[in-house]
Amino acid sequence: MNKSGNLILYKASAGSGKTYTLAKEYLKILIQNPYDYNKILAVTFTKKATAEMKTRIIEYLSLLEKQDKKVASLKKAIIEEIKTDKNVDVNEDFDKQVRIALQLILHDYSNFNISTIDSFFQGIIRSFAKELDLPIGMEVELDTDNVIHHAVEAMLKEYKTDKDAFSKWIEEYVFDLIEEDKSWKIEKNIFKLAKQILSEEYQLLSIKNNQQFDIETYKNVLQELKQFVFDYRKKLDDLTKIFEQKVLQKNIDLTIFKGRSTITSFVKKTKNY
Repeated sequence: MNKSGNLILYKASAGSGKTYTLAKEYLKILIQNPYDYNKILAVTFTKKATAEMKTRIIEYLSLLEKQDKKVASLKKAIIEEIKTDKNVDVNEDFDKQVRIALQLILHDYSNFNISTIDSFFQGIIRSFAKELDLPIGMEVELDTDNVIHHAVEAMLKEYKTDKDAFSKWIEEYVFDLIEEDKSWKIEKNIFKLAKQILSEEYQLLSIKNNQQFDIETYKNVLQELKQFVFDYRKKLDDLTKIFEQKVLQKNIDLTIFKGRSTITSFVKKTKNY
C-alpha cells in the first residue's frame, strides 16, 4: 500500500485479497456516515467484479449486523483503522451504523453506486447529452472493432470518380496491391491501419512527438518503406545469383549437404522472397 495525501494505492496480484481490502475501505467510509451510501463512488473494470463487490459488501454488512464471528477480525480492523486515520472512535456506535447502512442500501439499491468504468462514463455523457449536442437516445458502442468496420465502410462510400485527394489515394492504393499481386480488397488493410492509429501505443507516441496522422506523411513513409524492401530484395537476388554462379564454377554437389533444410531449398526460398 502506498499513501500520498488523500490517494491510497494498493498493489496486489490475483487472489491476494483485493476485493476484501476494497470492500473494507468502502465499509470504513460507510460506517462513519451511513447516509452517505449514495455519495460513494466505486468503479471496477468488469461487470463480474462489480457484482462481486456489491455482493461482498452486502454480505459483510449482514454478517456484521448479526455479529457473526466470521467477521470479528474485519470489525476490529475497521474500528482501528478509522481511529488511526481519522482519530474517531466508532466502537460504541458501530453496530447501529451497520444496521442503518444495510437498511438504507437494501431499500435504495439502485443508488448503491458500484459500476464499471465504462458504464460510469456513459452515465456522465448521457447526463450532458444536450450540452454535447448528442441525441438523447444515443448508445455508446464499446466494441471498437465494430465501430472501425462501420467507419471504414462509410469512408469507402465517399469514393468519387472525380479524383479528389481521398479517391486518388484509394485508387493508388488498389493499384499498388494489384502490382504486388495481393488482394485488391482494401477493407481489411484499412481496418488494420485504423486499429494501429487508434492504439494506445500510437496515441502516446503522437502526444510525445506532438504529431498527428496525415495522409501525405503516411504516403511518403510508405514509399520509403517500399523502396527499402525493393533494395533489400534486389540485394538478395544479386547475392543468390553470385552464389549459384560459384556453385556452377566449382562444380559443387549441393546434395551432399543434408539437414532439416537443404541449401537448395534455402536458395529457392530466397529467390522467391
